[in-house]
Amino acid sequence: MASQQIIILVINIIGGIAVIGSYIFGLHGAGPNAANALWGGVPSAIRPVYGASMILAAIGYLSFL
Repeated sequence: MASQQIIILVINIIGGIAVIGSYIFGLHGAGPNAANALWGGVPSAIRPVYGASMILAAIGYLSFL
C-alpha cells in the first residue's frame, strides 16, 4: 500500500472516531432529550429524508474511498 493511501486511511479512521465520539459525548451528557437536540430543529416529518440521504452519502463516500 502506498504511503498516500495509508495517510488517507489514517485520516479517515481518526476522523470517523472523532465524529462517532462526538455523537456519543453529545448523547451521554445532554440528558433525556439529547437525541432530539442533535437534530438541531429539523422537523420530525422530514427526518426520514435526512436519514436516507445520510445513508446514500455514506455509501457514496465509502465507494469513493
